[in-house]
Amino acid sequence: MAESTEMEGQGNTNATGSHNPRSRKLRSLVWNDFTKERKADGSFVAICNHCKKQLTASSRSGTTHLKNHLGTCTSSKRMKRKKLVVRRLVLKSSDAKNDGAPGLEHPQFDQELSRQDLARMIVLHGYPFSIVHHVGFRTFVRNLQPQFKLASCDMVKADCMKVYENARLRLQELLDKLLCRVTLMVDMWRSSEGLEYVCLTCHYVDDEWKLKKKILNFVPMEAPLTGEEISKTIVEKLHEWNIGKKLASIVLDNCSTSDVVTGELLKSLRPKGFLLLNGDLFRVHSCAHILNLVVQESLELAGEVTSKVRDSVQFVKSSQERATRFQKAAKQVGAPQKPLILDAPTSWVSTYSMLETACQYQDAFSRLAEWDTEFTDCLSSKEWSNAKAVAECLEVLYHAIEKFSATRVPTANLYFNDICGIHLLMKTWCMSPHPVVASMAVQMLEKFEQYWDLTRIIMAIASILDPRYKMKSIEYYFKLIYNDPYESKGMLVATLVLRVEMGENLKRPIASHYQIHDEDLISIFKRHHQVNRQNLIWICTWRKLFIPQKKALMTILTY
Repeated sequence: MAESTEMEGQGNTNATGSHNPRSRKLRSLVWNDFTKERKADGSFVAICNHCKKQLTASSRSGTTHLKNHLGTCTSSKRMKRKKLVVRRLVLKSSDAKNDGAPGLEHPQFDQELSRQDLARMIVLHGYPFSIVHHVGFRTFVRNLQPQFKLASCDMVKADCMKVYENARLRLQELLDKLLCRVTLMVDMWRSSEGLEYVCLTCHYVDDEWKLKKKILNFVPMEAPLTGEEISKTIVEKLHEWNIGKKLASIVLDNCSTSDVVTGELLKSLRPKGFLLLNGDLFRVHSCAHILNLVVQESLELAGEVTSKVRDSVQFVKSSQERATRFQKAAKQVGAPQKPLILDAPTSWVSTYSMLETACQYQDAFSRLAEWDTEFTDCLSSKEWSNAKAVAECLEVLYHAIEKFSATRVPTANLYFNDICGIHLLMKTWCMSPHPVVASMAVQMLEKFEQYWDLTRIIMAIASILDPRYKMKSIEYYFKLIYNDPYESKGMLVATLVLRVEMGENLKRPIASHYQIHDEDLISIFKRHHQVNRQNLIWICTWRKLFIPQKKALMTILTY
């Protein structure tokens, strides 16, 4: 530091040495921004290197006033900002990698590149095109980079379309080179103005085995929406993206005309021979979506309990005086200091949050009933017990749906254990001592088993492929789920047969019309495993169940 200061002092001394050869070295760092000169009358002045303003520089005046000037000097601030911009441009921003912006390897200002960055910013954050006319934004840009010339709204709009087109071409090139199949999710959107939209989202696994999700199109539709119009739009977009031949399945969970859409798509795509297994398992269901529907419909059976809890919470929240009285009661009974939650009846998750929080205030509600004669909706001990039992069931399902809704990594290998656990819990809840829980569980189990019948073998295969589980998980859970030992063994044999055939078909192209016979299943199984006569009989007995699941397995493998 001393060496640096000495060099700085020498530099400034040379600049002023002709006026005062005996002047001392200028050691303050402030002289990096000032030049000391001697006037004709013998006095010294400090000239700002940025704005050229002259300030006194006598030995008695010190340098504080020079530092204060640098704090208000507009030219000095502008120069520092320029240096900061150059420093930032030299380093490649990690944010640029995340949003697809090209890195800058040279610090020179580039008008065209800056326009692209502005367009990308508008797209990324949803800013209006008119932002280029906002006074504050224009001032900010001018001070940040005076050389940058802001474009008009129309030009910015055109730049945004270029950003989209470039991103679309990159994605299309990626999808063309993709070796695996893709899944298409179709969502129906409605704006606050009542406008209808169809959102198409593509899911696939990249070369690094990372789960990717890309929105392909956001298409405005004219109401009323029909299945034929939706399917026609989907086919057009599949053709534009050239992914019809790579389409493995489609998800239409929130589409009211899903059956019609699926039928029309199959009519259009089947003749081309692109669909796996001739489209027998073309439509799939989201596990999280199915559980949401099951819980939302079954929760109506607990309406009496939830309504009474809702009324109690609403009573407390109806006035500040009651809320204060309730907080005092909660403090006396030692209840946790958490805010009460009032649910939205159409969202079972909010109902779960309401029940879970209210149950912690059971004693506080009882104390409030003693103090306030107007509070007539206080639950009895039995009703609180039912509310807690319902909340415990909802808690399990809530955390399961959270896990199934993961979007960053593939979790197919985790589904089997969790789904089996939920299946067993629902069977246990059917025998609950709480009638409200038992009635809910019966209805949930009935609807859940429809989904279970379609997915059990597929999820079992995914579990087998996980080296941590292999056959252990399905052996354990099938024995618990199926009371009949022959039924359990039959499911194990069916799963094992499909696993063996999976290995044989990995390198074989999948035919558009897959046919298999009982003799084929038996011969395949004999070649790889020693089985007794009863196992072979079960292969034939379960044939009608195996074949659809086998096709589903091959769909997953290709995906």
